[in-house]
Amino acid sequence: MFEVSVAWLRRHRVLLPGVRVLERLVASVREQADERLYAVVARQAVRARRACRAGWRSCRWCRPVGGCRGC
Repeated sequence: MFEVSVAWLRRHRVLLPGVRVLERLVASVREQADERLYAVVARQAVRARRACRAGWRSCRWCRPVGGCRGC
């Protein structure tokens, strides 16, 4: 990701910051992306658990096997 960032800055003729500054920026963006991904996955897990508790027929993981697998 670091190399991609440097290439983009060079293509757009942006004055390059120091390597450490750019490393911190890339790390920060990655951390934000990880947090967003975790939030999405956690939300989906909660929804799946609720669907399974509501009845295995409404759970998309339990329905194909014909019963609740203890989601």
